[in-house]
Amino acid sequence: GVLQAEAVAVADRTWLKLKQFSLLSVRENAHGERTGCLHRLLGQSLRAHMDSHAAAHTLGVCVWALEQHWAFDPADTTTWTAATAVLGHVQAVGRHTHALLRGAAEADECEGAGAGPEHELVAALQLRVSALLTQGALCMCFALSRFDQAQQALEAARAIQQSLLPPGGVACGGGACSLQRGRALTLDTAGKVARYSGKLTEAEALLREALQLWRDSGDEGGAAATLHELGVVHLRRAEWESATALLKQSLAMKRERRPCGTTNRIGNCIGKAAASSGGGGVGTARHHSRFREEAATT
Repeated sequence: GVLQAEAVAVADRTWLKLKQFSLLSVRENAHGERTGCLHRLLGQSLRAHMDSHAAAHTLGVCVWALEQHWAFDPADTTTWTAATAVLGHVQAVGRHTHALLRGAAEADECEGAGAGPEHELVAALQLRVSALLTQGALCMCFALSRFDQAQQALEAARAIQQSLLPPGGVACGGGACSLQRGRALTLDTAGKVARYSGKLTEAEALLREALQLWRDSGDEGGAAATLHELGVVHLRRAEWESATALLKQSLAMKRERRPCGTTNRIGNCIGKAAASSGGGGVGTARHHSRFREEAATT
């Protein structure tokens, strides 16, 4: 709309002015796309000379720009390359959000709670930044197998979400449901990353916490997805009966929500679990092997 056109015009003017004074290095990649970057020291100097409100406004612009370009889909590998190209920016907005939160906390100590209009702006950005960090972590895990970096991004997301909680630890007010669901999604993603890293005990603990938040917020779709992920964790442990129960519960919830939807994947998992839990001999061993392969790629 008009706001987006205005933002693009401002970005173009800024681009040209920075190039005019040789403050911006412009590069062109193999696809003919141009990218520009400031020298790191110059960027740090600019941020150091901003007041808190200007820093919060700049962060908001960066978050908006990232949201316009972020289109990562774990199920669509054609989106992976573009997403990995901006992962550094996703991590950067996480760091700058933490810096602003520290600055806001220091201002509260000096001037009292609610000092400065930047507080409301930063609070509005926190959920959006934590969502970007959560998606970024999923991209690091799926596209790059960088599990340690993914875990760090998720810890940053959880710290940002935690700062939105009141002293009692229970969210309330108009944004409580969004915060609850955001926390649940981050925990669910952390559980996936832990499973891919082979940390099954940690994965289950994170997923159980996510499941409780989904249920507390009344989000059956999120709960069904986390139950499926819990089922896969139990498959990895060769705990066939509990895996079957979790996957059946997930499948029932998904069928109730989407009577005509596709639930074959979970159904196949349940069938394999049932086959693996019954009987012995070569057939059972073969099912165990196939099931571990399924769990490893889910």
